[in-house]
Amino acid sequence: MFVRGCLRDTANQPVENVRVTADGVNYSGSSSTFTAADGSFRVAVRRDGLVTLSVTFLRNGKPSTKTVNAGPYTADATLTPSIVTE
Repeated sequence: MFVRGCLRDTANQPVENVRVTADGVNYSGSSSTFTAADGSFRVAVRRDGLVTLSVTFLRNGKPSTKTVNAGPYTADATLTPSIVTE
């Protein structure tokens, strides 16, 4: 199954080509993907699993990571609101 979402900057503009990683919290496993031109992403997660979604982006030329906890889900889900870079 999948979690869909979107990555936006503080001006509400899409952020593309950023790696999104889903790490299992209550299971062992991870998956990753990259954001599309419109900032959207779709990452695989385990059914009924709790995950931590991590995005790493450049802020003032330095890497910065933002994490969001998600799940558990019994079907494909959409994460709202969008993840916003800081």
